[in-house]
Amino acid sequence: DRIPAPAASRAGDDATQPHDVRALFATLTRTGMLHPDRTRAWTIVQAVDYWLWGLGAGLTEDPRRCERLLAILDP
Repeated sequence: DRIPAPAASRAGDDATQPHDVRALFATLTRTGMLHPDRTRAWTIVQAVDYWLWGLGAGLTEDPRRCERLLAILDP
């Protein structure tokens, strides 16, 4: 079983604008007392991994979520 990057999951669907996604990410890192740069890098790696797996598995919605997340976190 695969577990998507937390920020790429449906919990982030309410964040429709890039600034909303960045604010959610900032809240998650602050609340979790995580290093922002390391967490961003981990999220990018996990999103790419899940994106590629999702495409190979024939998923349609999750790969779009990952692509959107990556465009915001790694412009």
